[in-house]
Amino acid sequence: MATLQWIGLGIVIGVIITYYLLSGKLSNEENNRKRLSGKYAEKFVPFLDKFKYNSEDSYFLGMPIDYIVFNGLNEGKIKDVVFIEVKTGGSTLSKRENLIKQAVKDGRIKWEELRI
Repeated sequence: MATLQWIGLGIVIGVIITYYLLSGKLSNEENNRKRLSGKYAEKFVPFLDKFKYNSEDSYFLGMPIDYIVFNGLNEGKIKDVVFIEVKTGGSTLSKRENLIKQAVKDGRIKWEELRI
């Protein structure tokens, strides 16, 4: 009878471990799905009503920021250059994105021409 109890206990422990492993895997898959849908949505942002710049002035980078906008380029006069990071849901800026944001706010931006 003691052997059956150990087998039963082993089955219960196995079910518990499997549950925790699967629930962790499922939440990882859900996070990946959200991340991917955000990546796809980013590419369509210049065509949304919320986007206040000309889509033809907008260039998708994806990493480390999503867009750089040369505001007014297609009219022949650049008003400003804008860095845009697109976020969906409750997502926040990453450490790298915050570093870029601070560099822009501090005016630490240069122009270089590289001839090869």
